[in-house]
Amino acid sequence: MISEDKVRIMTVLARYEKNEGAADAQIYQYSRKDYVRKESLKVGVAITVAYVIAVMIFFAVNFEIFIDLVKYKRIMLVVAMLVIMYLLLGFGYMQLIGTRANRHYDEVMARVRSYENKLAELVEFYEEENEDNRPTIGTEENEDGTDIII
Repeated sequence: MISEDKVRIMTVLARYEKNEGAADAQIYQYSRKDYVRKESLKVGVAITVAYVIAVMIFFAVNFEIFIDLVKYKRIMLVVAMLVIMYLLLGFGYMQLIGTRANRHYDEVMARVRSYENKLAELVEFYEEENEDNRPTIGTEENEDGTDIII
């Protein structure tokens, strides 16, 4: 029997599965700690690659500055400054990414819990529906008074 509540719940479940369900399922497979680490690692690699490319482009465009640094033996000072800037940039951005990843994980877990609750409601509807239609097994007595299970 089709009920309006059952159709409403099934519609909500289908909409979730179509929109956010696949992405949430991939995040749901990780623990919070692993998800934050994975996101931090991705961003850490991206920051490192972007920073190295930016420094290389800067020195390629301003090659005479690079030659002067090597000529006057100040390259170690510049390298130290570049490393310090990289560490500050990386540390700050990693903190930001960690906070964002935690918040995103919480949002996904809330959506998954809501989805699971809706599934439980749907199962209850089906169980109530099937309880009424289930055949019952009764007992009959033999002529000698013993029970026979049918």
